[in-house]
Amino acid sequence: MAKGKTDDWFWHLGADLQRLSEELMRARPSIAVHTGWQPRCDVLEDNDKIEVRAEIAGVRGEEIVLRYSPSRHRLVITGVRREEDYDGQPSSWSQLEIPYGPFSRELDLPPRDIDPGDVRASYSNGILTVWLPKKNETVLTTIIVSTDL
Repeated sequence: MAKGKTDDWFWHLGADLQRLSEELMRARPSIAVHTGWQPRCDVLEDNDKIEVRAEIAGVRGEEIVLRYSPSRHRLVITGVRREEDYDGQPSSWSQLEIPYGPFSRELDLPPRDIDPGDVRASYSNGILTVWLPKKNETVLTTIIVSTDL
């Protein structure tokens, strides 16, 4: 199987597993309440940085906590999506798909040297974006060796 086709197959398998997981949580919402939920995330990389995007619409910025472990190359995103008050008392529910309550997502990032002091994050339109800049690679220098002749 060609590499491109293998990558597509794995991507589709992952998407199918994610959908199945979400369907199970909708079928048994009490499970989601006790175990929390996991936001969908993208991890992108270029020459200068690793970029992480997390889909967490409806979460207040002050409810988001980010932790980065340089030794483990791991980013942990935690927070809470609070349920909005319903206007009135619903007599029934026909569809409940939005998970509420605490969430956590641990992402194993590519093993790169990151400069933790320069990590930045922003939250806009329901998407949390985290930029993890790579440390500048050491420039090779020529060292002159002296000898006693």
